[in-house]
Amino acid sequence: MSTSAQQGRLVAVVEASQSVETAAQLLAESGADGLVVMSNGAPVGLVTDHDLALRVAGVDADPASTLVGSVMSEPLITVDPGASFAEVVKLMRTHGIRRIPIVKDGRLAGMVELDDLLITLAGEFGDLAECLRREISMHRDVSGPRYQVKMGRIGWHPHLRWKT
Repeated sequence: MSTSAQQGRLVAVVEASQSVETAAQLLAESGADGLVVMSNGAPVGLVTDHDLALRVAGVDADPASTLVGSVMSEPLITVDPGASFAEVVKLMRTHGIRRIPIVKDGRLAGMVELDDLLITLAGEFGDLAECLRREISMHRDVSGPRYQVKMGRIGWHPHLRWKT
């Protein structure tokens, strides 16, 4: 199976000139639901299990003779390694996609998937909840409500003091 390194994980790849039968086997072996399509060492598209179902099985095409390049999703939307979380989300939303290859200097450097973003957000929310839990337990002796809502914003009460 062809792969490319990505922060400790491997990104499954397939050549545009290979058959969709080969792509389906690579999907099954890798456990991935999408492959980055390569041509002459550069990423040129994506092919997913959904693409194979609709563009091959859905039209009774022969998986052994149909080339990946003819059923891949293109143009390939990519990000560079320095892209922000917000940039990635905007691209996914704008293009209605769940995965974006990370490309540096024309070479595949990794993949960011919607699941990765959700896991990151879940971790951030967990950290925020832990901060709030600790802060609440530190200030249990403060009487009255600790937060007040003014014009749609949450503000601190002026009498709240941090314990040292």
